[in-house]
Amino acid sequence: MKTKRFYKFICFLSIMMVCLTSCSRPKHYVSSAKFVDPPFIELSELEDKSPIIVIGRKTGEIGQPEDEYIHVPMVLLTEFEIMEVIKDDTNILSESDRICVTEWEMYNKETNAYTHLEGYTKMNDKDPYLLFLAEPYSVNGQLCYGGELNYGVVCLGNEYKMIRYSDNETDEIYYQCIDKVRQAAREKYMNR
Repeated sequence: MKTKRFYKFICFLSIMMVCLTSCSRPKHYVSSAKFVDPPFIELSELEDKSPIIVIGRKTGEIGQPEDEYIHVPMVLLTEFEIMEVIKDDTNILSESDRICVTEWEMYNKETNAYTHLEGYTKMNDKDPYLLFLAEPYSVNGQLCYGGELNYGVVCLGNEYKMIRYSDNETDEIYYQCIDKVRQAAREKYMNR
């Protein structure tokens, strides 16, 4: 009798653990700006239009901007340490500088959900990244650098996983262009 009770109890605990685990996993949503044409078809176009190209690592998260002019809830400010400056038309960056960069993914604790703009996935703090950045702007009183959403962040470690949002052929062409440019960048800059 005790053995049956024990097995029933173990089964009950197992079912509860599965339910709790599946219920507590965060949801992922993709917000789309519905681009009609991909902004870059070739890596050379991205390189030419980016005033700053650096390789480095994410070193931490600063949080959401509290600037009165920025009203994008999906912007996350991240600290990034530069390991190599490939291009800097501003002439203000050097190796080992720590800069603030924008990322386009936010986690909402209340809804236990992530929102990814155009499928963007946050950088991790283990892999090096190649960033194609625009000139800096001021956020919360500090200089911050933004880039070309999915084009502007290339993981040089593990393969970067983009969450795809595709409800039509145009979206799929957009993602294929991103993949092509990102792969060309990995091949060119991976082993520098």
